[in-house]
Amino acid sequence: MKPAKAKKKRVGAGSVLRTQYAALPWRINNGRVEIMLVTSRDTKRWVIPKGWPMKGRKPHIVAAIEAVQEAGLIGKMDKAKL
Repeated sequence: MKPAKAKKKRVGAGSVLRTQYAALPWRINNGRVEIMLVTSRDTKRWVIPKGWPMKGRKPHIVAAIEAVQEAGLIGKMDKAKL
């Protein structure tokens, strides 16, 4: 899996920005990079596994946890951000 990615989301009428961390799962197959997307259970839209910061956990760890919880993905997580 690729690095944790910080995502800012607008919430409410006050346009408050909040950070989320996401995993961008990828692999190389036959010399080509493949990106894995998952569908959300509720809306059936294509999404990247992401979640809110967790107290005491680093961003790349949060992204890895979300990848497992939301998509069952297991892999190597890079600490670098995109």
